[in-house]
Amino acid sequence: MSDNVTIPRSRTDYLAAYLGLSWQADLDAGLRTWLEAFQEALDNWQDDVCQRLLREIKQAPLTPEVEGLVRYVEGRWAEQRGDLEHAVRAYQASLELNREAEAVLRMAQVLGDLGLAHQALGQLSEAEESLRSALAIYRAAAETGAIFEVLNDLSSVLTSQGNWSEARVCLDDALDRAAGATDRAITLANLGVWYQAQGRSTEAEQHFQHALEIFRAAGAQPNMASVLNNLGALALDQRRPEEATTHLTEALAIYQSLGDWPNMVRMVGNLALLAQESGNAEGALRHYTEAIESVGDLADARTIAILYNHRALLHADALAWEAAAADLEQSLNHLAQSGDQPTWADVLNNLGTAHRHLGRLDESLACYEQALALAEQLEDRRRTGEITGNLGHLYDLQDNPDGALACYQTSCSLAQQIGDPVMEAVALLGLCSIAWQQGDLAMLEPLLDQAWQLGETTDQPDVLARVGWLRGDMALLKENAAQTFQHYAQAAVHAARAGESLLVATLERIDMHCDILADSDRDGELAAAGQILRRTWAETGLLDEYPELHAYLDRYDP
Repeated sequence: MSDNVTIPRSRTDYLAAYLGLSWQADLDAGLRTWLEAFQEALDNWQDDVCQRLLREIKQAPLTPEVEGLVRYVEGRWAEQRGDLEHAVRAYQASLELNREAEAVLRMAQVLGDLGLAHQALGQLSEAEESLRSALAIYRAAAETGAIFEVLNDLSSVLTSQGNWSEARVCLDDALDRAAGATDRAITLANLGVWYQAQGRSTEAEQHFQHALEIFRAAGAQPNMASVLNNLGALALDQRRPEEATTHLTEALAIYQSLGDWPNMVRMVGNLALLAQESGNAEGALRHYTEAIESVGDLADARTIAILYNHRALLHADALAWEAAAADLEQSLNHLAQSGDQPTWADVLNNLGTAHRHLGRLDESLACYEQALALAEQLEDRRRTGEITGNLGHLYDLQDNPDGALACYQTSCSLAQQIGDPVMEAVALLGLCSIAWQQGDLAMLEPLLDQAWQLGETTDQPDVLARVGWLRGDMALLKENAAQTFQHYAQAAVHAARAGESLLVATLERIDMHCDILADSDRDGELAAAGQILRRTWAETGLLDEYPELHAYLDRYDP
């Protein structure tokens, strides 16, 4: 949730950094006209116009230098629309073309953006390598301002890797190179992120407040908003929800006044998360509703579509699938005006899931197939893997085990390729489900172990709960009632962390198996099951969190 604070740039500054401050005067008229048209479309989120302009210029014969520029702005466009794998490919192509043209400083600019795209994808080793390469070029050229920027960016990557000492070296170096009070405040704020990542909240807050004071004095509103977001995240970590709300609300107002819609959406999301974690689901929904109403015709269609999509996800968390589907339809209506294919794929995927939960399987299949076609067209492995996994769940419901198995295998393979353990764990759960249905216990046990390990590593309580279900089912098959209910008891603990709906599903599963014991006149085993549940839930604090479970247990262990 916390931001690494950077030098705020307008959307045209990257061209000045890449081409030079006088780029509009230096370029020939045709290329300048193309760049200005592309930039206007980018500023207005006109995705279809950007695509058309890229297609047109790529049909013309281009020198390596001009093609390097085209691929660079293509990367910026792809990054803005959230198509990060496309951005990486475009930046890498630009890098090689600039290498061929021996444009060393432009290589450094591309390497910096490539590093940030890798970081956004969670590819921290690649991000570090790119940023270190950029830094080496800038150091050799004595480009002080660029060195300052890359040092701050590299510190963020190193902090994310837990490499505290090298991150601190970068930040200290950046402080020494700060050109003025605002530069100094940028690095002070990033030192706050460094302290926060290590759990050193007092030092983090001191650095954030010091940076905020400087930014306020300078009127540096974008950086003020970044630091306010960080103070909100820190207050949330320390269970000070009112203070967190104050900071995040001020950050939201700044972004809205600036017309910075992507960050405005992010702040609404952070406020909704805060409300959710405070147990205020209605408040979380209200944040999105107020945002949709307040931006009105001010924001672009894509921003409004994303707000509807995010509100739909909150409805889905509450199992209000009809409301979720209605919001997703609204999101698609707005996206039709922007041509934003990555977000279109995401919304179709979410709508497919809503239809699936509502039992509208044909509509679900149509949505998933459209979403998958878009993701494959974008060559986006992350989206393809997620959508394919969801398609597997649908095939499972349609009694198509072969189709489900193929989807889960594809999703698992893509997750491993891009290093996404969360997606891999979910795909493994699907494979576990198929192995269980086919009675292949020899295959099931190692799959469960892999899913459990990934669920623990990535802290996915829903995965841990579902693994517990299947382990309990396996123990029941072996007529080991004690072990069965030990697994179910632990599954309920994990399910409660994932959300009340999963806890309810776990209790229903326990009820079903308790009924089997009762119908078989196995009263002793039934009482023992109740005792296992009571002991486990007391030891883990679940009974304190959900006191109504005492009455639930009294049916089995009076």
